[in-house]
Amino acid sequence: MNNFLRNVGFYLLAIFIAVTAYDYLTITPKPVEEVSYSKFLTLVAQDDISKVVLTKNTIKFTTKEDKEFTTIAPTNRLMTTTWLMCCKPKAWK
Repeated sequence: MNNFLRNVGFYLLAIFIAVTAYDYLTITPKPVEEVSYSKFLTLVAQDDISKVVLTKNTIKFTTKEDKEFTTIAPTNRLMTTTWLMCCKPKAWK
């Protein structure tokens, strides 16, 4: 009886590991919608952004509704600096 329980336990563990690995490997990332820079500025002015990640000239941001977006920042440094000085969300203060 003890040997039988050990074998059943082994197979249950193997099945559990296989199902967990399959589930982990088949997770699809959430789609990220691309929006215009002016739309991004509108959302900033409305204080509707909860998170921003700047990478070179790409801006990835999350709204307060937990939707993810991306946009391309202008290459004009003066315009970007002006935005950071004037329009940063309240959460950044």
